[in-house]
Amino acid sequence: LLNDEGLSIIDITESAADISDVYSPAASFHEPDLTPESSLSVLEREQRRRKRDHILDMFEEEERLQLERDETEEREKWIEDIHKRKEAANFFANPSSPDESSQHRSYTSGSDSDDESDEGLLEEEFDWDSAQHHREVALEYYKKRHVIGVEAARAMTSHTHDDEESNQGDITPNQRPKPSVSRFRADRMAVTYDKSTSTSLGPSLIPASRQKSLQEAIRLGKVENNHLVGGEEGESGSEDEAVREVLELLSNGRIHDAGRGVMR
Repeated sequence: LLNDEGLSIIDITESAADISDVYSPAASFHEPDLTPESSLSVLEREQRRRKRDHILDMFEEEERLQLERDETEEREKWIEDIHKRKEAANFFANPSSPDESSQHRSYTSGSDSDDESDEGLLEEEFDWDSAQHHREVALEYYKKRHVIGVEAARAMTSHTHDDEESNQGDITPNQRPKPSVSRFRADRMAVTYDKSTSTSLGPSLIPASRQKSLQEAIRLGKVENNHLVGGEEGESGSEDEAVREVLELLSNGRIHDAGRGVMR
């Protein structure tokens, strides 16, 4: 047989329990003797009171002992934490004393519990190893720095300009290095650049290299019918004053250089 979900139906048969055994007087629950206190005699009531007080005293004593044990454990734990903090402070204050740190480690290993002592020793050993490593690195750094500083000071003291000047003084004129540009080519380049007009600084500024060509280009005299007349010494007054006036006009930008010809 199958049900609606397609599963097989299993018939389970059990023997029925006897109802008479369940509700029999022998199977009834045993209730305590709840005799009202008013029906008891004075002696029985006194005995019950003493018994009740004794039970309460036992509970109070047990509670008091438990509180004392808790306070003792808490005090011991607090003292142990203080000792650990003092040892850690002493270790970080004096990292260069391995004998004292080893004595502290032996003392803590003998006084601490199994698990806590092992963990404390591992942490202290790790801290000591790391501190020793940092100390070695710092010593090596300062040693290298001192060596580099000494070498740099020696190099600076050994290098002087007097030696170079004395060496150059011993060189003969034939052994001195020749310039890359000859003197003739340098003069030619100066003349070429002298003819070009300066455009970066404007026409009102005169470069120092053009003063000689400017003085050669200036001719003194009078202009008649677009021709320069005169020019002899003594005809046009002081030549130096005229040159100075022309240079002043050029510097103020009132006149411009038209080349090696006539000034306008």
